[in-house]
Amino acid sequence: MPQGHDLFLAIQMPVVWGAISMQSGRYRSLALEPEAPLALDEAVALVDAGLALTRGTPGVREAKGSAPATQATATRDDVERLLRADGLLVPVVAEPPRWGEVAAVFAPLIERALEQG
Repeated sequence: MPQGHDLFLAIQMPVVWGAISMQSGRYRSLALEPEAPLALDEAVALVDAGLALTRGTPGVREAKGSAPATQATATRDDVERLLRADGLLVPVVAEPPRWGEVAAVFAPLIERALEQG
């Protein structure tokens, strides 16, 4: 992800905090592909890392009950459920949800957290 990209901060910071599931192809290749659809385990890891980062508490919960990386793509309902469970406003996301657009949910929260130190 080039530093000048609109989603640089929203994507790079959660990655540092564990947003890439170790079972995903993104983890093995480090190709983030923000326009690529999310698998459910990736959606869980991304939301957890974004929340941990904004709260200053590193750590990502296990994606309990989710299938390995060969699983089907996450749905809009999956992403909305994950975001609502943590009290986040749910943006309109594509079907299937894309990695970059879900990461973008955290951009203002990350910026605010970094400003507060």
